[in-house]
Amino acid sequence: MTALARRVVACPRWRWLPGMLSIDSRGRLRVVDADAACGVSGQLPAAYLPDLSDPATCGCLLALVRARYGATTETGWCGLGAAPDWTVRIVQYEWHESGVQQIVSVRHVGCGDTEAEALVNALLASEEG
Repeated sequence: MTALARRVVACPRWRWLPGMLSIDSRGRLRVVDADAACGVSGQLPAAYLPDLSDPATCGCLLALVRARYGATTETGWCGLGAAPDWTVRIVQYEWHESGVQQIVSVRHVGCGDTEAEALVNALLASEEG
């Protein structure tokens, strides 16, 4: 996951958010606090990388992806045995008078073998489009 973490911190849309878990090159963990995340640069020293195995960090990564694509961005596990198993998609819903919600469109913006990888790929793809 180190290579994946390096890819995401290189993304211009990346920033540290409070509650993320970081790990340095010596294996020391640090929970990102509001001061570190909301400082002038919004960055921790380059020695720190996000711990993409941490659920809170992945939740913050989802928040960064949603900041780019919108609130209806979601992740999902395909589980069909075909790699990649995870996808990030933008879903548009429509409400009918009967109160039933229907999916109008789905646009896939990232995929990966893990949810973290799918989110990183979606954030990186946001720079291309």
